[in-house]
Amino acid sequence: IGSVTHIFSDKTGTLTANEMRLVSSSIGGKVYGFKPVQVLSHSHGENQEEASVNASPPKVQISELFKDLMKEIQASSSDGGIPLHIDMFLLLLSVCHTVVIDHDEEGNVQYNAEGPDEEALVRAAAGLGYVLVSTENNTMVVKRIDKENNKDTELHFKVLAINAFNSDRKRMSIIVEDPNGDVVLLMKGADNVMLERCRAQHENELYISEIDMFK
Repeated sequence: IGSVTHIFSDKTGTLTANEMRLVSSSIGGKVYGFKPVQVLSHSHGENQEEASVNASPPKVQISELFKDLMKEIQASSSDGGIPLHIDMFLLLLSVCHTVVIDHDEEGNVQYNAEGPDEEALVRAAAGLGYVLVSTENNTMVVKRIDKENNKDTELHFKVLAINAFNSDRKRMSIIVEDPNGDVVLLMKGADNVMLERCRAQHENELYISEIDMFK
């Protein structure tokens, strides 16, 4: 063994549980779902804080894990509408991807994705009430579930172009015509690449501090 100089290992599935799921998200400056770091106090100086690191997120239904977000969605639905930043976040998860829908022999929906991350995000959106139900005819159809008012809405997004993810761009984007007839660009990617493209550059420090919490 003294002559071994390199060890190569496929970490996905070999060193992990080969499972990917959404457990936390930061939307509009607020963290929802599992919180890996919790602030305990601010008693040691104006800009200092103590924090505790939580254990691994519990394996529960995503609606239970994100119950704080679900409560906010349900409350806002009864008050006249879901906040735009939450609505757009969940729509992006359910539309900005290359997932294709198939059905098994029993007619159940199956998401076929190029990678486990895309499938995990689409499934997460579905669990939070934004269900991708069709990818036929170059159109993404998302059913927005409104349990509070017992009223579901189907949203159709016509796909105009897809810029696939690659190691150089470190992001993917999709151009769609939304239900209002507007042409919209949706994008997701690595944090450093996305921060460079944020319109409000002065808010980057806030975003970076939130991202660092998950590292």
